[in-house]
Order: sequence, then C-alpha cells, then structure tokens
Amino acid sequence: MKLNTTLLRKEFLQRNNRCLNCGDSNHRIQDCKSKGCRNCNKPHHTSICFRSTNQGAKETPLTHGKSGRKTTTHTCVSHDTKVKEDGSLHQKPYTHRRDERVLLLVGTNVDILLDTGSELSFIDAKLSKSLNLPILEEKSLLIHKFGSEHPERQECNVITIDIFDQDGQQHSLHLHTSDILTTTLQRAKLSSEDLQFIRRNDIDLALPKKQNEIQPQILLGCDQLWTLLSTDGTQLGYIVSGLQRETTAIAHRVNTIVSPYLDNGYRETWERFWTMDSSGINEFHGQDIQQFRETIQLREDGYYVRLPWKEHQPPLPDNRAIAMKRLDSVLKSLKNNSWTMNEYDKTFKEQLKQGILEEVDENDPIDGILHYIPHQAVITPQKDTTKLRVVFDASAHYKGCPSLNEVIHQGPLIMPELYGMLLRFRIPSYVIIADVEKAFLQVRLQEADRDATRCLWIKDISKPPKGSNIVVYRFTRVTFGINASPFLLAFHLENGKDKHTKLTEEIQHNLYVDNLLLGAETIDERTKNLFNKLNMNLREFMSNNKDFVKHIQSVDLANNQVPKVLGIPWDSGKDEILLRCLLPEKESVTKRTVSQQLASIYDPIGFLVPLLLKAKVFLQSLWATDYAWDSPLQNSHRTRWLEIHPARIIVFTDASQQAIATCAYLSTTDDSYLIMAKSKLASLKGISTIPKLEMNAITIGTRLALAVFKSLRSTIPIHEIFILSDSEIALKWIQAPLDRKCLGVLVSNRCREIRKIVMEIMNNGTHIQFGHVPTHLNPADCATRGLSAHEFDTHYWWNGPEHIRRESSEWPTTMSLFRITWEDDNIVTATTTNHISHSNNETNSLLNWSIVHMTTRVMAQVLRFIKRCMSTSTTLQGYELKQAHEVLIRDFQQVTITDGVLRQCPQLNLQKDKAGIFRCYGRLDQSHLNDEEKSPIFITPKTPFSFLIIRDKHAEYHKGTAHTMAAVREQYWIPYEVY
Repeated sequence: MKLNTTLLRKEFLQRNNRCLNCGDSNHRIQDCKSKGCRNCNKPHHTSICFRSTNQGAKETPLTHGKSGRKTTTHTCVSHDTKVKEDGSLHQKPYTHRRDERVLLLVGTNVDILLDTGSELSFIDAKLSKSLNLPILEEKSLLIHKFGSEHPERQECNVITIDIFDQDGQQHSLHLHTSDILTTTLQRAKLSSEDLQFIRRNDIDLALPKKQNEIQPQILLGCDQLWTLLSTDGTQLGYIVSGLQRETTAIAHRVNTIVSPYLDNGYRETWERFWTMDSSGINEFHGQDIQQFRETIQLREDGYYVRLPWKEHQPPLPDNRAIAMKRLDSVLKSLKNNSWTMNEYDKTFKEQLKQGILEEVDENDPIDGILHYIPHQAVITPQKDTTKLRVVFDASAHYKGCPSLNEVIHQGPLIMPELYGMLLRFRIPSYVIIADVEKAFLQVRLQEADRDATRCLWIKDISKPPKGSNIVVYRFTRVTFGINASPFLLAFHLENGKDKHTKLTEEIQHNLYVDNLLLGAETIDERTKNLFNKLNMNLREFMSNNKDFVKHIQSVDLANNQVPKVLGIPWDSGKDEILLRCLLPEKESVTKRTVSQQLASIYDPIGFLVPLLLKAKVFLQSLWATDYAWDSPLQNSHRTRWLEIHPARIIVFTDASQQAIATCAYLSTTDDSYLIMAKSKLASLKGISTIPKLEMNAITIGTRLALAVFKSLRSTIPIHEIFILSDSEIALKWIQAPLDRKCLGVLVSNRCREIRKIVMEIMNNGTHIQFGHVPTHLNPADCATRGLSAHEFDTHYWWNGPEHIRRESSEWPTTMSLFRITWEDDNIVTATTTNHISHSNNETNSLLNWSIVHMTTRVMAQVLRFIKRCMSTSTTLQGYELKQAHEVLIRDFQQVTITDGVLRQCPQLNLQKDKAGIFRCYGRLDQSHLNDEEKSPIFITPKTPFSFLIIRDKHAEYHKGTAHTMAAVREQYWIPYEVY
C-alpha cells in the first residue's frame, strides 16, 4: 500500500491501533520510548510530521563547467502566481548563486476566521505591516456592515500571502487590509465527549489552550474560502464549527466587521466647550416621555419604573466574564485591607436585608435581557456618612459591543439647572441644605428589567470566588451608575407632587440628584413627611441659621461645618462660598494636560469667566494646529501657555469711624475684575484714631492678598501684588523700623504681621509693593461709607479704577509705590548682581554657619551690599536667595571637585548645568520627577557643606537616617564613599 500524504499515513496508524511514534502495535504512544520526530522533536514519527512537508525543496548542487562554482535551486511561489481553474498552483523555479544575498521567507502562526457571509477576504493591517507584505494595489471598497442601511467607503491595500495546508501544499491568498476585522471571540467550550475524541485520536487542534479569547487576524470570505473547503472535508485538517451543545446563558454575541471611520465626536465636544456655556442661554429640546410615563406602576410600597430602553438597540452581551474578572480584581485589592473588605461585604448584606438586592438562581428561566454589572469600591474618608461606596459600572463592555448605558436612554434633563439652584441659594438671608439618603436606591425597578442589573459577590469573604461561594444578585431598585438614574429619580419625585403641590414644586426646583437646597422660610416638618411618603429620608442638615440648627436632631445634622453645595465649598458659619483653583504644575505640557487643567476648573456660575478666556482661546488654537493628544507643545506654544495669565493682584484698603474694608482685583493687560472683598465694623468698645483704623485695614488687605494668591497661584501666574491705601500715615508706619518705640504696641504688631506675610509671598517669587492712592481712586472708600442703588449700578467698584489696567510705571506719580526692606537678626532680604568678584576662601568661610538656610541669607546680604555699591536702588527681588545659593554651590564645587574626583566617579555622569553647577545626569532623566530630582547637585562627602546640608534636612522634621537622606537626595547627591 502506498500512502502519499502525511494525513493518510497518520490515519493508517490510528485505524490499526499503532503507536504514532514508532509504528509498533504492542504499545500506545504514551508508553513509547523512541526519540520522536527528527524535525520538531515532538512524540510522533517523522513521516507524519506536518512540519516536514513545509521545508521546501532541498538544495541540489549543480556544476557549471570547470569553474567548480556551486549554485542552489529553491522552489518558491512568486507573488504573481495565478490560481488555475482546477485549484492547483503553477510554481516557477528560481536559481541563485551561493554567494548572492537571498531573502529568506519565514512564517508565522495566525488565527483565521472562516466567514461565509463575507464576499471578500481580509487581513489585519497591523499583521500585514509587521510581516512587510508587498502591496499589489490600492483599492477603494464599499463595505456594507451588518444591520446598516448604507455602505461605507474604505481605502485598503491588496496583498498576497502563502499558507500551507495539512499536506504541506501551498495556497496563495489575495487579501484586503483592514484596521478592524472583528472583536475578540470566545474560545469554544468543548464537551467531555469532544475532549475524549480529541485525545483518543491524538488530534492537534489549532486552538490556544490557555486563552479564553481569540483575536482572528485573517478573515477568509467566499472569494477564497471554497478552495480550502469541500464536501469531503477540509484541506485545513480538523476545525471547530457548528452549534455549541452547552450554553451557560440565554444571550448571543454578534461579531460584525466594521469599517473604521474618523470619529469627530471629541472634536465637536471641545468645539461646544469653547464656543459658549449653555447655562441659561441654550433652549432645551426634550424627548417625548409620555410612553415612558405609561409604564410607571403605583403599588402599595411606592412607584415602580422601567428602564428606558432604546429602540433597535444592538444585542446586549451578558458581560458575565467582565463582572467575574472585576470581582477577582476587587477581592485581590481588598485582600490586605480587612476594614474595606468588611465594609464592602456589609454593603451587600445591608442592601440584601433592605430589599434593594435579591438573590437569583442562574438556572432559572429568563424573560427579559440578561446582563451583569461589574462593581468596585470608591473610598471617601472625608465624608461624614458613607465613607465607602460600592459603585456599579454600567458602562463596561466587551470590545466592539455595547454597554448597558449605550442601549438605554439617558432621559431628558428634568432636574433643575445647577446655576439656577446656586442663584436661588444666594438670595435668601438664611438657607438650609440637606441630603436625601441613598436617593437612587429608593426608585423601585419593575421585575421585567431586573435581570439586566445582575451582579456577582461571594458568600464568604474568607474563601476564594469559586463554585458555590459565588452568589448572584440583581437589583430591585435603580442603582447609581446607570446613566438614566438621575432622570428616573427626578421622574419618581415628580409623581409625588399631586398631594403637596406648593411644597413639592419648591423642592423639585431646588433638588439636584440627592442635594436639597431651600430658603429657611420654606422648610418645615412637611418636607420630611413628604420624603417619608416617597420612602426617602432627609439627613445631613446644615444651615447658616444657628436657631434652625438647634431644632434639628443631632442624628440628622451634618458634622462638617464647611459642606459642599453642588460641588462648591460653603462655609456655613461665615456664609461664604469658597472658590478654589488648586492645580498642580505639569512637567510635560501637551494638548491633553492643557485640556485637563482647563476642564478641571469647576465654575458653574461663571465667576472665573474673565480668567479662563485666554486659556480657552489658547486651547482652541491648539486644535487648529492638529497636535496629537500627548505630543509636547512647541516652545512658542509652551511659553504662551505658561504665561497665559500673567496677572496682578491689586488690593485697596480704607477705613472710617463706622467700618474698615478691603477689596481685591485681578488685573491683566486687558481688563480688571473684582474677585473678593471684605469689610468689618469698627469696635464699639473704644474709639480708635483713623490712622490706626487704616492700619487695621491694611493688615486685613494683606491677609486677603495672601489668601487670594494661594488660591490662584497654581492656575494663574501672579507676578506682582499691590496693596494701596489712602492713608499716608499708615504707610509711613509700615516703612519705619520695628524698633521705633513711638509706633506703639498695636502698630508694631500689625507691622510684624504684614512683614511676615510679605516674606511668605516673596519667597514664592512674587513681588509685593505698597503705595498711596487718592481717595477718589480708592474703590474701598465706597465700602466704608456705602452707596445708593443708583450709584452702585454705575460705580467702578466692579472693575476698579482705570489706571490699574496699565503697567505700574504708567500709574500716577503721586501713588509713591515702595517695597518693604528690612533686616534684623532673623530676617535678611537681599538683591544680587550677575557680575561678582569673590574669593573662594572667603566664600567657604561662610560654611561655619550652622544651617544652609542662614548661610544662604548671609551670602544674599553680601550680594545686596555689592548691589547697593553699584546702584542707588534699594529694591529687593524674590529670586535673589536662589542666586545666592547658586553662588555658594558653585564656589564650593570649584574647590572640592577636582579632576581626580571626576575620574573616580564616571558612573555619576557629572556635567555642569547652565549656572555652572555640577549635577548628576543619569537614567532618571527619562522619569516624571522634577528637574531637581532628575539631576541632583553633586556634593563631595565629608565636607563642611555636606554636613550642613544633612543637618539642615534633619532639622526640618527630625527624621531618621533613611528619611533624612531621602530628603537630601531630592536636591543633592552626596555619595557614601570618600574620594
């Protein structure tokens, strides 16, 4: 008998119960002691190895005349090979010399999807590029996707590849490249009978054994599929196909081929962002919700709603694999945190006890849509009530498949506008805020939609999530995380207004999700009664009316005196809204970081509109230049962003016998705006002189300047601060030395506080000046004497006098601007110069001081003296201490870093920076650390200066050795070795 193919030889051995490794009939392959295949070393005979058929033709030596030069002949398939009508291939031989350069063709294993519903065959564009496959031609195809009404045009390349079947025969395929073929496919779950058949017949399936998902990289359509399939079988060997016998859920997954197209959604989003805010100026176009209203059921225990499903939505997968994977991740993260794990488990048990969740059996029949929602923990330790929340992610989805939030309507916005609630919140004299306890979990869900809100948890948190320890729940209420939950909550509340029309409308206009804001005159016991009838409870009360707070039970009161009102901190004691712009500086400036910083500023009313205008215009310009999200900006754009708001804070102060007042303005070259003001009535206990009241006003103004500076410096570069008063006497007191006894106790104390604040601001690199302003140009004057309604409407109180929008050099000369300069035993301010003559020995003698901070200040004093000798100016700059520190470091290194030191530490890569200071440049240069930490200053060990640095860092917090050295290395590098 002649067996010509590998498959026939293998089947012969199997039919006759012979060993596939040696051919013996006395034992099975598991007991065979032969070496195995000579080609692949696997336990089978070489004659039935499929790899041996793919090796191609062997080299055949040829002799050409007397030269003795040998050539080799390889048989390969050219890229222009044509498939004959009978399916065979015409092969063309090529020869080359042994000393010629030859391109060796290599193969790779790929997963192939057989799709009889596709007219053409495709290959993943990334695979084609990685294999460097030659492009035969470029085509423009009209792709008609499954379920779409109109085809979409797609540009693709046509390439050719060679594949080998089970007999080692070559097949040339012409494929079209595509960025997306299909989603990942779940690995087929084989039955026990299938697995036994595979093992019994030693079948090697081309399926990954450890992967649950497969990503096909080639899709064979009808144009080339039938050359590999026939009525007798396939030329691909065994394949897995047909209907799976065992199914775990009544849910189907649909995979479609989609053509990629440019998604302009994000661009349109940003275009809406920089065009105009919608608050109060955009007309709302709501959807018709009458059909949804008809599905609401009123039962004895409340209203029951349905999820607002979209019509013609794509099939929703069950997401059980995602939910299970998320459960594993959550349990692993909580494994070492017993408190969080217990709180997590407690949440499920409480909701199960309250009827919010109900346990279900996965084997029960399902009437509606089946879907599992993954969950995770959100920990908010700053909150007084719920410090841990279990958040459900209804936006989770498989790649290419919809999420739950994508197949249900979010619903029209029937909640009140944020800006409207905040405006109403500011009008009454007394206001009250409260929180609706677990608001979303009070909206009941009808049984038909509950299986779409299933979730997984474990019965025993001490055991792994396996087998019977996994429990399946489903929600009986609308959970937070579903995009329609705000709409369903508002709709739920709206249905309770028939019996309490006036009060319910009041609440409806001032309730945002679970936050209730009311004027004091409208709140009473009926409010709690109304929510109780809706099976909701009010808690976390807070008010600026102390009498009202006394009448609220302590269990219902908020513990925090500065709660957030719709995301904005509110000081209930002072009745002040706190606007904060605290943004960390970014090392890398990209379009993404600019967008993130701008979008993170929460300003629903628009207090910060003037400040954000230039930033929005700048962001719009970045879109016009087509930057990639994470591409670094060009130097011109980077500089423009860093200097987008070089602003000044200008503070005016004034005092009268009735009151003292101060107001702060943010001024740019374009305009100025009132950002904050304070006033205080004069004391009735004693009558102070006007100059002393003016001194108090300047002190309050300085405090206000510091508060505004701290709040805005992370977002807006504040390069200068001015504090202006119309009291020349008070300004002279500020300029006078502190040791003058004629100042008195009150004035001396105020001067000390002012100088302390000035030092803090200057240490942050911002200049601060004081000056005199005429009374008619002082807007704080109106805050001490009052204005009529008519005067208030047209007064320059809102923008300040016109001159503050100009450079300070163009201000009236009568304003007499000055900077505070002082020196005593503890405080020395200094000015430096760029050209200094100094001696190394004299500089190093400064190291006898006990701390680096004081040494730097002494050097700054020396530089200041030199500057005074060269100039008549007494102006002190905030950056001078930094320059003095550089002088100390540079001179110290000039003495201690010799050529021998440089030769002994090449691994540190010591190089001078722009200031002439040796720094260590290593691999940290690619990290996200700041520049000081990336390239620390090199300090020779066991020198006076190194001891000063270590002592200085240790004295800050009295840390241990390891923590002290870690703090040192944030700026310096002091090796342990002695050079």
